[in-house]
Amino acid sequence: MSCQHDLSRARALAVAQAVVLGRLDVVRAAWALSGLRHDIDGAEADADFLLMAGVSSMTDHLPLDPVRHHWAPEALAQKDAELAEAAAYWGDEVRASCERIVGRLGPVVFGTG
Repeated sequence: MSCQHDLSRARALAVAQAVVLGRLDVVRAAWALSGLRHDIDGAEADADFLLMAGVSSMTDHLPLDPVRHHWAPEALAQKDAELAEAAAYWGDEVRASCERIVGRLGPVVFGTG
């Protein structure tokens, strides 16, 4: 395994764990995991990572950090409503995928608190 592979795997595990723990929203997690799928052996064709790529693609028009400060408040409010709808729609599926990713990429080291 390369150093990049190890780092990407650790980052994917951390992102998936954050979702499972309720510390990261599902859309941001999908964006992060989608971006890592080419760096992890077997993830490119993995159904859970493909779901993340799909969610990322369907929500890539929504402003997430750090670009939010460039948006007008009215437009941002509309996009935030779309973000909430997307999170509600994809939430259960993304969380289930994150649980499977954690199971595959572990060891699991959950923080406390």
